[in-house]
Amino acid sequence: MGPNSSTRYAAISWDEAMKKILVVEDVELNQDLVVQLLEDNYEVLTAVDGAEGLQIAEREHIALSAHAMMGDAEKALQSGCDDYLSKPLDEDLLFAKLAKFLGE
Repeated sequence: MGPNSSTRYAAISWDEAMKKILVVEDVELNQDLVVQLLEDNYEVLTAVDGAEGLQIAEREHIALSAHAMMGDAEKALQSGCDDYLSKPLDEDLLFAKLAKFLGE
């Protein structure tokens, strides 16, 4: 997912040791929603685009995208993400994926 890519993804990255999660989302309302879902259990950092997110991110990444067509998940995985969720956001699936990667 390079800075010049025409496909937009939101991304969630986390640090297992510190339970720190980075939410990369350029739509403020969407970013606020995800932060509200996570802030009770994790330290949440935010970035508004992929370039800023890559400067902050250190660990695994889950792409969160409005692109839900066949092949979009594969594109996200090929760009370096470790997993993929499509919008609208399924809270249960988000927390299941986080638990899997955080070993909870």
